[in-house]
Amino acid sequence: MTGRHFIGRVLSGFASVMSVSLLSNKSSACAVGTVVAGMVAASSLALAPAAQASTTTFNLTSPSAVNSPSPLSFGPIGVDNIILTLSNPQGSNLPTNSLNTKSSGFCAFAVVGNSGGRCGYLAGSDGVINGFSLSFDKSVYLRQFDIAGFQNLTGGSISFGSQLFNFTGNGTQTFANPFLASAGSTILVTTTGTPAGQSGVFRLSNLQVELAPEVPGPLPLLGAGAAFAYSRKLRTRILKKAS
Repeated sequence: MTGRHFIGRVLSGFASVMSVSLLSNKSSACAVGTVVAGMVAASSLALAPAAQASTTTFNLTSPSAVNSPSPLSFGPIGVDNIILTLSNPQGSNLPTNSLNTKSSGFCAFAVVGNSGGRCGYLAGSDGVINGFSLSFDKSVYLRQFDIAGFQNLTGGSISFGSQLFNFTGNGTQTFANPFLASAGSTILVTTTGTPAGQSGVFRLSNLQVELAPEVPGPLPLLGAGAAFAYSRKLRTRILKKAS
């Protein structure tokens, strides 16, 4: 039985009980009417549909290259004023400034050999970036992201927690099952690639999220329960007076 059907039955049964009580003692009509109105209002609140959540798109590009050892924050963005923070670069032989973004986006994966630098690496550093962490200051669902700056790779992948995406070039990737990132929690993002030669890279140019709706509290249903309990006491009092 759904919550809507359950409340409907409660209200229907309550109306029947109150009709008997009214016939027994008309002077209680005002009090009973108040209780009924309270129950109807409480059930209306409980059945009210949740507000439509809004989406926010984070632009992870920068007009000029940024290399930073500190977390990179984007925001507050959109009507919901959400802040996204990228931090904790993963890999081997990481340089000091291993968080990198530029006009093509944030560096999610890079392999550097002797041919040149990628994502803030110096030539010949022979290292790899293969992951990072992200977090939000509000609970959101991850909706989609764009792969950009895909160079010198024959394949690539990125995982947000347990959700894996495989791709072979630039383009939009959509979460079939939107990923919930709770406010303040840290999500580990891991990446892989198959370099063509001694270097390869791919970047994220944007990330779209949807603000997670707030979970409604139990107050409306508790209010209905309290009203029903009060109605039983009132009915008992009326029957005693009538007898």
